[in-house]
Amino acid sequence: MWFEDQPPAAYSEGVSIGKLHDSPALVEQLGGAYALALSDALPLKESLAVMRATAEEYGRHG
Repeated sequence: MWFEDQPPAAYSEGVSIGKLHDSPALVEQLGGAYALALSDALPLKESLAVMRATAEEYGRHG
């Protein structure tokens, strides 16, 4: 997260915890991981097609 009047921060969460990070090194590391995840993501229409196909396949085995 970037703000006009504050240093950047990052938020992470797990199964039962969420945490706001303000350490510059950790914010940079988490930002890099987020950018990497976004670079690997499929476009919206392709993502939906994969999820639909997976749901249909799952339904055939249920």
